[in-house]
Amino acid sequence: MVITSILNKFAALENLEILDLSANDGMKGFDQVSLLKKLEILNLGLNRFNESFISSLSALPMLKFLDLSNNWLVGRSFPIEALENLEILDLSANDGMKGFDQVSLLKKLEILNLGLNRFNESFISSLSALPMLKSLDLSNNWLVGRSFPIEECTRLLRLKKLKLIHLRWNNFNESIISCLSALPSLKTLDLSHNDLGALASFHHLEVLDLSENYFVGSIPSTIQELSSLKAVSFANNYLNGSLLGFDQVSLLKKLEILNLKLNSFNESLITSLSALPKLKSLDLSEYYPLGRSFPAKGGND
Repeated sequence: MVITSILNKFAALENLEILDLSANDGMKGFDQVSLLKKLEILNLGLNRFNESFISSLSALPMLKFLDLSNNWLVGRSFPIEALENLEILDLSANDGMKGFDQVSLLKKLEILNLGLNRFNESFISSLSALPMLKSLDLSNNWLVGRSFPIEECTRLLRLKKLKLIHLRWNNFNESIISCLSALPSLKTLDLSHNDLGALASFHHLEVLDLSENYFVGSIPSTIQELSSLKAVSFANNYLNGSLLGFDQVSLLKKLEILNLKLNSFNESLITSLSALPKLKSLDLSEYYPLGRSFPAKGGND
C-alpha cells in the first residue's frame, strides 16, 4: 500500500504540521507518527489501531487538534496527560474507551466531542476542570434519567466560557435544566430527544433545539423569557393550538429561525408569527392540521 510506504518514511517529514490519514482502516505503521515532533493537527478518524499506536501519541508535544473519532477504541486507555497543548479533541464513537476522566488534565482544551460513548459518574464531574472549554458534545451517550445533584451543578458553573453544548439523545430528566441555565456564556443548546417537560430561563441563549421532546399542547410559555433567542426548533413534538399569544411572541424580538416541523397548529399561528419582525426562516413542513393523528414517533428531526 502506498500509504504504508509513506508512513515508513515519516522521519524525512520532520517539519510536517498537518496530517490527515482518516478513513484508512487496517493501515499499518501508525506508531511512526510519533516521529513528527512539530505536528499540530492530526486526523485519524475512521481507523483501527493497536496498543503501541495509542501510546505513541504521547510523543507529539505540539499537537493542538486530534481526531480519533469512529475508531472503536473499546477498552483502550488514552495518554491524555501527555497532550497538554490540545485545544480540539474528537473522541466520538469510541464506545467503551477508558480514561475519559483524564480529560480534566487538558487545561487548554476548547472543543471536546465525546458523542456516542459511555461514561461513569466521575467523568461528568471531571468536565468542570476544563477552564477554556467553549464547545462540548455529549450526544448519544444513553445517560438515561441522569440527575444532577447540587454539588455537580456547582462544579459545572466553573465552565464560564462554555458557549455550545450538545446533549441530544440522552433522556436527561429535568434537573439538567437548572444546571445549564446557570452557565453564564451559553449561547447554543441542543436538548433534542430528551423527554423534557419544562424549560427554564436562559437569558443569553441564542440557539435552542428542543425537537422530539414530547411536548404536548401549547409551546411552553416560558419560551417568551428567552429574549435573546435567534433560532429555536420544536420539530416533531405534539404541539397544537396557537403558537403563543401575540403579546408573548412579540417578546422574541431577535428570533430569525423557527422550526415547527411535524406539529399541529390552528389558524391563529399566522397571527402570532406576524409579531416576529426579524423572522427569516420558517419550517412548517409535514404539518398536521388539528383533528388528525400523528405518525408514530421515529427518527425525524
